Amino acid sequence: MLVNSSFTGAKLEVMGPQLAEFFGAQGSAGLLVRSVDSNSPASVAGLRAGDVVVKINSISVASGSDWSKTIHENRGKPLPVVILRDKRVQTLTLTPDTKKRSSVESGIGLEEFFGSGEQAERTRETLAELQPLFDSMAADARRRMEAVRNSPEMAGMMARLETFEANPELRVDLETARRQVDAAADAARRAADSPQCRQRMN
Repeated sequence: MLVNSSFTGAKLEVMGPQLAEFFGAQGSAGLLVRSVDSNSPASVAGLRAGDVVVKINSISVASGSDWSKTIHENRGKPLPVVILRDKRVQTLTLTPDTKKRSSVESGIGLEEFFGSGEQAERTRETLAELQPLFDSMAADARRRMEAVRNSPEMAGMMARLETFEANPELRVDLETARRQVDAAADAARRAADSPQCRQRMN
């Protein structure tokens, strides 16, 4: 899930446990910086693609709402941002724009979709409040998928597939079926190209 803020010029991504481990973040904490617009507050602060934001304004960043809410509440104010870069901790100072900025990239994120104005701002604030619910639902879905993947039923099905794959007789049958399908397709092409078929079509 991408977190796109038109007040900073940085696009960030919520990471899963494996990606977080790769970048050196603890658990699933932190947001991965996907891109930074040139001449933006994020660029001026020194933020780079590949950085992992772990704290902003002394608040641990564990979800998109942590970032978005803090940015919206502190527009125009310098904020300390703790990042991981090459698995080393650094602190940058980011000052979000006071007004929605135009990104040099055309996007389809929430900022571009809702535009500007009071109603758009209220919509973004509402979504920021709902973000923890969305994150909880996504985490629950991941847990359910993991439970299914590790279930005895799934293990049994995978074992049966491995048995089928290792069966030499099945391999022979599949190869025979493939040759028969190829032969039938060739015969159909020849029949379609025959003078009799063309005469009937004419």
